[in-house]
Formats: sequence, structure tokens, C-alpha cells
Amino acid sequence: MGWVAVILALWPLHNTIMNLDEVDYYNASRLGLVTNYIDRGSLSPLEFFGFINSKRKGVEPAYPPQYDEQKDPLLLRHYHPPFIAYVTAATTPLLNSESDRAIRIGQLLGVLAFLCALFYAYRQLSDAPTLAGMLAVLVFGIGLSYLAFYSLSNHGWLSVWTTLAAAFLSRWLKDGDRRAGLLLCASVALTVVSLETGLVVVAAVLLALLIWKPLGVSGIRSLSFWRYVLIGTGLTALFVVLFWPGSVLKASFFKTPIVIFYRSLQGQEYRRTLAPFLTLLPISLPVIAACAWLFYAHREKTRSFGPFMVIGVVYAIIIIVVTPFGLVPQYLVPALAPLACMVGLAVDSFVSARPARTTAAAALLVIMAALVVTTAWASKLHTMLDDAAPREDIAWLKGVIGEREALMNGAQIYQHYLGPDYKIRPIDLSFDEDQIYVREKGKYRLVTPEEVAGRMVVIPSYRTRLFSREGEGIRALLGRCRRLDRATLRVYDCSAMTPAQD
Repeated sequence: MGWVAVILALWPLHNTIMNLDEVDYYNASRLGLVTNYIDRGSLSPLEFFGFINSKRKGVEPAYPPQYDEQKDPLLLRHYHPPFIAYVTAATTPLLNSESDRAIRIGQLLGVLAFLCALFYAYRQLSDAPTLAGMLAVLVFGIGLSYLAFYSLSNHGWLSVWTTLAAAFLSRWLKDGDRRAGLLLCASVALTVVSLETGLVVVAAVLLALLIWKPLGVSGIRSLSFWRYVLIGTGLTALFVVLFWPGSVLKASFFKTPIVIFYRSLQGQEYRRTLAPFLTLLPISLPVIAACAWLFYAHREKTRSFGPFMVIGVVYAIIIIVVTPFGLVPQYLVPALAPLACMVGLAVDSFVSARPARTTAAAALLVIMAALVVTTAWASKLHTMLDDAAPREDIAWLKGVIGEREALMNGAQIYQHYLGPDYKIRPIDLSFDEDQIYVREKGKYRLVTPEEVAGRMVVIPSYRTRLFSREGEGIRALLGRCRRLDRATLRVYDCSAMTPAQD
């Protein structure tokens, strides 16, 4: 029932135009499962570190002659691990279609996996599950699925593995079940193969082990404790290599933090904003209340529910504090997912303590549902449904561009929808949106007036500063081009020059 509800909610969203990240992930998946599995076409470790060294020295980057950035799966995945490319590469050909819904169909399977993971984890937590507790988990599962799986991204699948990691860790700490320990290592490895922030889950698991030591271990100084840690770390690393050999063969596991660190030093990451936290505030209130209630009423059972809390809270704190780029609510769903199970457990505890509280529990469910709906609405995903204007503008571009070459910001999106027959060259804008760059051989340089002459320059409307005012750099480069404004585009037709305007 919950899966059907989420499908009905996501079905319209999955028919909207893909964003830049989605198009790049899809293009990575089109290279094939094997290519993403071993990162074939990516720079070797020596070639990559040679490239980084050239960047550090400020000299011309040296690329192998056969290297093509457009066929580098790691670059197309934005230096993320490959799990989302695995899913898309496996599911899209089954429908023999390149429609937006077909490309995103794997995310609907992710919703099913996520709901199953939530209920499995909840059943591991609760000794006496109640209808009210199950409904609470279902409500949160539907809301979080809507936030996590609306687009082609890694965060929904990461939420699946984060939830299962908490469940297996809790089970292993309670009874020392070796199968649970093995599944814990596999699920933690899958968090790393889904997104680099899976390393935060690794840190959270280690912290939980320090707080609630394995059965039979007296302290962290004992050899048995460190034996558990070393064996678990080794198994997790082995699973990572099995699920993603390219992490070692092409050093992809190490390239991501290096690139993020370099971009952060260069000031090339987005800034944090408060909006995502305010968006998630309604759905977070029941989570905070549930954690407080469980500590108040069942402090003796922290060994059972504590791992869920540690993984969720640690993930949220590190993402909020450390992540050097702009957040969206989707990024924090992996933190809320294990905590949602605790809401179900808290409702069970509340109801079982006094059966007369059933009516109060029903009222709480209504309030929680309202808070989940409020969060979903505040995320503004419903605004994506106004999809007519961008599609009309893309259809308009088909007739306007013709056989001429066009310089486009967000070129991957337009190339995807216009098709391979159109001559499109990618361009990037500076952060103050007053300069236009092209990338050649791993290096950016300014676009010259000669390069825009006779061509068209297309800028999407989300570059809000450019649309509110044109700086001196843009006027000097494009001031003599005829400007065509559309609902979602600004187009400069540089084949028909007009006198520059002050």
C-alpha cells in the first residue's frame, strides 16, 4: 500500500525534465555496468595524480592521448560511487525507452527496497509491534521516499543501506549473531558504494561500538575489541572492492576526497543555506520527541535502539557541519531514515504502557501525517510539475538553432533532449556570472568574441544574477548579439549583430 502511494506521488514528478546531475548520471549508466564497475575510461592512479600535480603547479595538464572526459564514468558521476549508475544501467534497457520515467524507473524499485528496510529495522527494534507503530513507520516511509527518490540520485539508496546497517548493528550487539555481523559489513560497504558520505556511516558504527561494546568485551583496551574492529573493517573493505573494483583499480575511492578538498580550497563549492533545515523541521519534530521518550521510558534498552540514534544523529551533524556545499533536504534523508524506526518504537511503547492511550496514539498519527505532508509541500517538489515551459523552450530551440553551433550552459541537458545531431558546445559561467568559460584538456579559459560570432549562446533561467543584470564581462562579449528571452532561457543570437547598448 505504501509503495503504491509513493508511486502515485512520484509518477508525475518522474515525467519532468531531468536536471544536470540526472543527465550526467544517466550518461554514465549508458556506458554500461562493466564500465562503471571497473571505472573503465577513467584516469589511472598515476595519470590522475600527475593531473593533480599539474594543477598544483599551474602548468598545462597532461592527459593521455586516448583519454576522453565525456567517457570517463567517474567524471560523469561527479566523482560519486557507482551504485546509482548500476541501477539505471540495469533497469533502463528493460523498458527499451529513453523517456524520463523509464530513466528514473529504478528509483521506484528503490522506494520498495527502502520501505522494506524500514519495516525490517522496525521489527528488529520492537518486541511487541502495534498497528499504531507500523502506521507511524509507514507514514514516515512514504514522506521520506517522496523526498529521497523524486530524482535520479544516490541519497535514496543510501537511506536503504543506512537503515539496514543500523538494524544489523542493533541485532549483532544484542545477541552476537554472526550473520548479522556479516550483513552489517555488507550494508556499510553498500553505503560507501552508494555515496562517499557512507564513510560517515562507518564512523558512526565505530562510535556505536565504543559506546555499546560487543558481547563478552569488557573495554576498548581489550584485544578482543580490536579484533572485532579489525575483522569488521577488513570485511567491509573487501565488500567495497567486490561491489566496486574501480575504487582500487583506478583509485576512485581516493579521487573523490582529493577533488572535493581541491574545489573547497579554490572556493568552487556552493555555500550553505538555512532553507533545507527549515524544510525538514516539521518531520524532525516527531523524531526528536520519540528519542526523548525512549530515553525517558526505556533507558535500559539503549543497546537496542541506540545504534539507530547514533547513526542518524552523527550522519546529520557531520553533513550539516562539514559538507562544503549547498544542502537540499534530500541530503539529510539518510540521517532521518534510521530515526524513523525509532518513531514507530516510541509509539509502541506509548500505547503498550497504557491501552487507554490508543485514542491519543491515533491523534499523534494524524499530527505526524500532517507534519510529513507539510515537509513534503515545503520541499517545493510540486513546483517541478509546471513542466510545460521548459519543454516548449526546448522545442523552440530545435527550430532556432538549426545547423549552427550553439554554446550552452547546462549543455548536457539540452544535448540529451535535442539529440546528437545538434552541435552543442558546453560553457560555464563564473560564480559572479559575469564571465563565460570553456573547458579544454582539463582547464578552463575565457570564451573569446571570435568564438561567439556566428553562433548562439544559451543560458538557462536559473542563473538568476545574469537575468537580473548583465555585468561588464557579459556586455563586452555578447552586447552586440540579438537577445531572445524565453520563459526558461536567455538566448543570444550572435549571427545578427546590433550596436552595443549602454
